[in-house]
Amino acid sequence: MNQPPKTTAPIKAIGLDLVYLPRLSRSYQRYGIPMLGKILTPNELAYCLSSRKEPLLIKRFGARIAAKEAVAKCLGIGFSLLGYPDGLSWRSIEVGHEPGNHKPLLSLSGRAAEKADRLGIETWHISLTHDGDYAQAMILAI
Repeated sequence: MNQPPKTTAPIKAIGLDLVYLPRLSRSYQRYGIPMLGKILTPNELAYCLSSRKEPLLIKRFGARIAAKEAVAKCLGIGFSLLGYPDGLSWRSIEVGHEPGNHKPLLSLSGRAAEKADRLGIETWHISLTHDGDYAQAMILAI
């Protein structure tokens, strides 16, 4: 009988978030690129804007918001722009890609990196998806 491999690294947290894309699209139409710049890092912004079609831009943007929210849940902290004075900056969490493919990667800086260090989180696994009116992210913190 095959047994699953035993892991030596404990799972510290799991984060999941879902974003409703029509609401995000309305906000983008109202506030435009300046809104994106408050939430996305320059690399994320360039990636999202590389799509000239607004529906794909919104899906990419929504997936990154979902990922940032899911990471915040893993860290047990909110965002300063959402009313948490000691919270995270949206731009302290970046979703990138592994070179040569589109496997998403997480990079943390500032308060997000400090909180992850205090919690003993060394590795992040991320899954992004979008379909229809929703974008979703699942994060595993090890």
